[in-house]
Amino acid sequence: MKNPNPVETPRLADAKAASLAPATHEVYASAWRSWARYAQERNEPCLPAAVETLEGWLACLSAQGRSPSTIRAYRAAVAWHHRRLNPNPAHHPDMRDTLAGIARLASLEGHAPRQASPLRQHDIHRIIHTAREPRNNQPGGKPETAEQARRRGDLETAMILIAYDAALRASELLALRWSDIEPSEDSLGARVLIRRSKTDQTAKGAVAPISARTLAAVENIRPADAQPNDRIFPFSYTALNRRIKTAARAAGIDHANITTHSPRIGLAQDLAATGATMPALMLAGRWSTEETAARYIKHLAADHTPLARHHRKPPQTPPAPNPASQLSTTAIQLAKQCLELIGRRVEQAKNNLERSQQALNPRAHAEDTRAPPC
Repeated sequence: MKNPNPVETPRLADAKAASLAPATHEVYASAWRSWARYAQERNEPCLPAAVETLEGWLACLSAQGRSPSTIRAYRAAVAWHHRRLNPNPAHHPDMRDTLAGIARLASLEGHAPRQASPLRQHDIHRIIHTAREPRNNQPGGKPETAEQARRRGDLETAMILIAYDAALRASELLALRWSDIEPSEDSLGARVLIRRSKTDQTAKGAVAPISARTLAAVENIRPADAQPNDRIFPFSYTALNRRIKTAARAAGIDHANITTHSPRIGLAQDLAATGATMPALMLAGRWSTEETAARYIKHLAADHTPLARHHRKPPQTPPAPNPASQLSTTAIQLAKQCLELIGRRVEQAKNNLERSQQALNPRAHAEDTRAPPC
């Protein structure tokens, strides 16, 4: 067998590493550590895994309060490590039954899939307003200097603005290079090239617009010696998540459920609140199905839905009565009553006249009332 070409070996390692997104790598690493610890405590092999041991591990995760989605991700991590085995123990039919049962138990116990809290446009404004305020994040709990706060605040501003404007997933944001930012011809913003995403594993690419304000914020953090292929945000998924949470907390926003997905959810809800159609939402967020896009807006605040806007409309009260019309209506009613009274009086006078004629000439009246001859 020939030795591999030393020039190709690093490229092959890079290709294998690129098979998973950075965020997926982190999740899979955490899941594998959990599985390895569980198996070692029971003197079971990690690789290859026994189906029964894997089922016990998943049940243990469920008992610890892990959500069904997290448990599915952890099972996928074990399956990935066993991907060269056939059959793959993580794909055994019993595993599918166990996952289905865990999901059903969670539903019966009141668990509902939790979506990250949105960072909507008004939240973004609050974050930008407080981003440069010094924080006690230095060693020993000391505050930042004004210069440290400015640099950190500029970075967080650019990071959150571009994540919101382009509806970026964490992996898409962390993969951005300086060459991916292309100013528009009209100088009113820029286009961002998204080389690869969760729904574009073959790297066909997509383009998303960003505003002039966001472009200025991104250019503000560009180093003087930046190379086109340098990453704009060179940190990990965990660091990104921590930065977004901290920025939200500093702005007085409840950060308990703020994640890297929050700006993306916020943009979807802002678009829906302004009446964007489902195809427009799918295009903005690069979702392949309506069902996925709908999940992002199902928790849209009730105050911003069309139904809420309908309910906020003042009730349609009948117009105030017009005195002139009331007067004319009363006059008509009086006229009708007078006509009825006159009619009765005429009928009464007619009857009186007939009785008077009968009294003066009773014979003529009798002849008039005789039956005609046969």
